[in-house]
Order: sequence, then structure tokens, then C-alpha cells
Amino acid sequence: MMFDFFEYSEDIATNLRDIAHTDSKPRFFKSTGLASLDGLMANISSANFPCMVAEDGKDQRMEDNNSDNPMYRPFFTWFFLFQANAGNDKEIMEARDKAMETAKKAVSRLYYDHINAYNGLELLLPNSISFQGVGPLGDMGHGVMVTFTLREAAMVFDTDDWLDL
Repeated sequence: MMFDFFEYSEDIATNLRDIAHTDSKPRFFKSTGLASLDGLMANISSANFPCMVAEDGKDQRMEDNNSDNPMYRPFFTWFFLFQANAGNDKEIMEARDKAMETAKKAVSRLYYDHINAYNGLELLLPNSISFQGVGPLGDMGHGVMVTFTLREAAMVFDTDDWLDL
């Protein structure tokens, strides 16, 4: 089964009690680039906190695994955001603490699905998971960014792709 990042992320945002995304109370957003977090920013007037943003900018790295074909490692990012007033360090740290707790719940589901080979996550690289504090994003959103990678099929050189070989 192929891993569908946005579908999987929306399922987490919908079913994780801390987020509880619904159509009437939007708390899940898609983004294609970290620079602007376009999904959140385009919907900021209807955003509710806490919220989750799934960002897939199609970033990858290549890994030479000493075989005939290198592997690709796609990067995926989640943001878990809670509201905190700018300049109020206590509120910001409380928002980040809540976001970290929520992020760890989402990662526990990610890991559960990995060890049970659900949702295409048998390819998850558990040691790639990292957490980082972020904010402000959007309208006073502070929280945690979670990144992870998957193993992806090897890149194979095909002479049929080339005109002059």
C-alpha cells in the first residue's frame, strides 16, 4: 500500500481528540511549502486552534546505500499549533507544551501503524522522527513541528529515458 500523506494526516487531525477537525470547525490544513504555510494562511479567518498543518513540499534526499541503485527519502512535516499571545512567554511555552503532548500522540499512531504495517507506513524510518518548537505561525499559532522520512523505491537508470545513449 502506498502512503498518502495528506489523507493520513487528515485522518489523524479528525480522530485525535486534541485536534478534532470537522468541516464546521476546521482544524486541519494542507500546505505545499514551509515558507508561507499556504494552507493555513489561506484559511486563517476560519482556522480554529488547536490545529494541525500537514506540509509536503515534495522535498527529498538521495541516499547511496552501496547497491546498484540509490534510494530516495521523502520528507514530511506536521505542525501542531495552539494559540498564544505574542510577547507572553508563559502562554507561548504552555502552547508549545500542549503541542508537544499532541504531537507525541500523533507520532505514537505513526509508530503503531509502522510496526503493524498499516497505511503504507512499513517504510517509515523511525529514527528520522524529530520535534522542534515553532511560532508564531498564522494568527498567534505556537507549537511543535514534527518531521519524518520514509524509505522509497530505488532510483533506476533507464537508457530508454535518453535520446543520445
